[in-house]
Amino acid sequence: MFESYEYDGPSSAVPIAVPYVLALRVTERCHTGCGHCYLGAGPQGEEMGLGLVRAVVRQASELSIRTIHVTGGEPLLHAELEEIVGTARSAGLMVEMVTSIFSPGQLAPPVRLRRLAHAGLERVMVSYDDWHARVVSLRELAAFLDCGLTLGLDVAVNVVEQSGSTWTCDTLLHACAGLFQGAESVDWLPAQISSIGRAAASGLKESIDACGARCAFSLTSPTVTPSGEVVVCCNAKQDTPGMKLGKIGKDSLACCLNRLAAHPLARINAVFGPHRAWPVFGNSLEDAPSGTCASCQMMMKQFSDCDAVARLETLSRSLPAELPLDFEALNTWCRRAIPKDATRTYAVD
Repeated sequence: MFESYEYDGPSSAVPIAVPYVLALRVTERCHTGCGHCYLGAGPQGEEMGLGLVRAVVRQASELSIRTIHVTGGEPLLHAELEEIVGTARSAGLMVEMVTSIFSPGQLAPPVRLRRLAHAGLERVMVSYDDWHARVVSLRELAAFLDCGLTLGLDVAVNVVEQSGSTWTCDTLLHACAGLFQGAESVDWLPAQISSIGRAAASGLKESIDACGARCAFSLTSPTVTPSGEVVVCCNAKQDTPGMKLGKIGKDSLACCLNRLAAHPLARINAVFGPHRAWPVFGNSLEDAPSGTCASCQMMMKQFSDCDAVARLETLSRSLPAELPLDFEALNTWCRRAIPKDATRTYAVD
């Protein structure tokens, strides 16, 4: 079972496949309280220590991982964020960050952004929508975006659009264009709700049925949590057995990436989407939740069913040995972090 793997190789072992990005969930704290938060983040939560950061970054560099994606919670709440960014950049890694820019008790977000850029941050994505607008004004958003562009960062805004939303990519672009020059240089990226975490508790559902869609992040964005757990993707939680790949300190990062490359559900999600695996657990497709993340999470919770996992592994082995990255499924901001001549395949011996 995936949750009971032991350490089986040195940190220098070469993994079967290297993801194009490794996410560091540097904190699980956030004061925004968004109803659609996949993590259910709140004011209390774990934070990643610099010792863990250094260990992960060293191994990521050895494995030729190109990009560190800093996420949370709200990363700006981490008092040592500049040191985290600097550690990754000093190891030769590109550093990007996603933030809601709501960080009470810390420096003003534009001031912090300048410090982060000096430390080596190259790319920043802001999450903003009707939920975030409750605590971050449009002028505050515009000031942050303007600062990012002035610093020469690659800037994007991720906007969760729902039926009846006040703020969409189009309305935000129009409003920000009147507040600072260069608004059209920002990537305005529509996003769907992931029906997990607080969104599931609130009864929020994705506006489209994505259960049949391939998951562009299934094999490409493993995430290290503040406790050092390595999980399958940036939306995964470490309390779900099938999502855990190992723990830094006990397991090498290479070992965890090998497990990801061989993970049967991750491979099936990457090729077909979770609908193909859903019946393996004895579930009816009619009962499948809308949304890739919700379907995947429900199946990951059933990884204690050894017979079902064995059937899942049989289905996974029927797939091609090499699975190409679904480059077109990524948004434009994500694509720019990947060299155009890079080929990422996920092969299993």
